[in-house]
Amino acid sequence: MSKHTNSLRKSTTSAAPNKAASVLNVKRGYYVALVLTVALLVSSPLIRFATAQKPNVDSNGKPIHNDGPSQPVNAIHGRFRVTLNGFKVNHQTNQGLWAAWDAVRFYPNIAMVDAAGQLTPGNWDFFTSTIGSSPEHQIQGGYATNRGGFKTGDGFPTQDNPWRRTLPYSTGAPGTIPPTVYFEDELIQHRNAGVIIPTIWEIDDRSELGLSDSYHYQLEHDITGLGHAVARLILGPQPLTLNSYLRPGAAMGLGISMRLALGVPQNRPIGMQPERDQFGFIPQVLVLTYDSAEFMSRTDFGVGIGVVPVRYVDPQAFAGDYTLYFQVERLAN
Repeated sequence: MSKHTNSLRKSTTSAAPNKAASVLNVKRGYYVALVLTVALLVSSPLIRFATAQKPNVDSNGKPIHNDGPSQPVNAIHGRFRVTLNGFKVNHQTNQGLWAAWDAVRFYPNIAMVDAAGQLTPGNWDFFTSTIGSSPEHQIQGGYATNRGGFKTGDGFPTQDNPWRRTLPYSTGAPGTIPPTVYFEDELIQHRNAGVIIPTIWEIDDRSELGLSDSYHYQLEHDITGLGHAVARLILGPQPLTLNSYLRPGAAMGLGISMRLALGVPQNRPIGMQPERDQFGFIPQVLVLTYDSAEFMSRTDFGVGIGVVPVRYVDPQAFAGDYTLYFQVERLAN
């Protein structure tokens, strides 16, 4: 019995440490679970914060998803109007032995161009009424006589400050006289542009030798080149200066539209230039992208905010020197 008793004691003694160890392990398990739970609760906001701060990226460090708007941002756009406010006779033309006073007419060409260079003509192939002495011309203008006619220093429609629009503009334009609307449309940044080819012609009421036909034929021939030149300005904006967007026609893909020998009075554009042994004419081009129109509408080029002077000067023998005044205005959207 003594041996059995000793064995029982030994068994009882060895079981006690095992039970204590088991209890200790359970407590340790609770502690570990508690610590993991607290750590998870604390770290979840940090994980969300880190995820928000650092989007998923690929092996090149580029985002693998786009967190931007689901729709593209609308392009900047605005509606603009361009009016021909008036003009000034810096010097009358040389009439030779005829000794008549100047009478003038406009041949406006206006179009829209898209970023692909596609040109859509608007008012393109026509001319306005003639302004000068009456009754031989439709509209009386100028102060050379009491019946009109333009001489050096005259302005129209007002003698003083013809660049300032003091009269209501016409809306049947540009088939009427200044002040009149040449352009009114929506311009979208990097997508389209308006084009104005402004000219003023001396009218002598004699044969024009087909010069207007030659002029319009050349413009039609050069439409593709003009459209591509304008598209380059739409897609590759230039420095915001007037010379960047009021350009010689030759720089915009236009060729010489007519040739004229010296000393032959007839209807012709003012601004002829020497061409070999004769004289030729290439008009200027005013390009209205969104950026250039916005710039012009806010800038004073010497005669008022938004007023763009376009000057045509003949060689000395022809003597003509006229400035047209266009006003660019942004309209309420």
